[in-house]
Amino acid sequence: MPLSVFSNKRYDVIKAIDRFGAITSLQLERYLKEVSRTTIYRARLQGNEFGYIHERNYGGRSLIAITDAGAQFIGKNHKGESLLNDDMYHRIISNEVLFTFLEDYQNKGVDYLDYKTERDIMRDVQLSMSLKELNKPNRIKNLMNEIPDIILNVNHKKIAIEVELSPKSNNRLKRKLKLYKNSLDKGVYDSVVYICGNHYIQKSVEKMSDYLKVGLKFIMLEDIIDSEEV
Repeated sequence: MPLSVFSNKRYDVIKAIDRFGAITSLQLERYLKEVSRTTIYRARLQGNEFGYIHERNYGGRSLIAITDAGAQFIGKNHKGESLLNDDMYHRIISNEVLFTFLEDYQNKGVDYLDYKTERDIMRDVQLSMSLKELNKPNRIKNLMNEIPDIILNVNHKKIAIEVELSPKSNNRLKRKLKLYKNSLDKGVYDSVVYICGNHYIQKSVEKMSDYLKVGLKFIMLEDIIDSEEV
């Protein structure tokens, strides 16, 4: 479908959905605050009509995800997103965390602010990998366990953010924290922040972090957002 079928603003709506993969209708309006609700609504109608996005009810609002056709239309990501992913709640909470951070830094008037979503990060990692590496069994699936949920660049300081909503096994946690330690040692990130869903999760991560001498920073999820309202 040629780009000319979409107005620039409606195209930007589909592009935003592709960047996050999945996003609620309220989050989309929050993110695209410069775009009217009417334009967003009409872009969603058009996106659904062309099969570029699909939607389902999510707690009294709409959950919107990009399809394979939509991802190909935008041309930045290889695949779309299922509306039935097991980690959908995590994805929506991560969106909310990102928006809160962005708004907070914008209000502080920082000189430079940029970010990468999980899909941005996944795309960049895949582009850096050889075809041989990409074709290894489960390699793409396992990548999700190796990358942060968000990367913030604040005044050219890179902050990796991990949103941890459920306890992980010691082995899985150890593998992830070793990756973060290596990235910090190499200067890939200036800091790594764990957003923890409860104090049990924080204690578990903190214990492993201390053991590996990673040097993580911790924030409780409830200190950033009200997850019951997401």
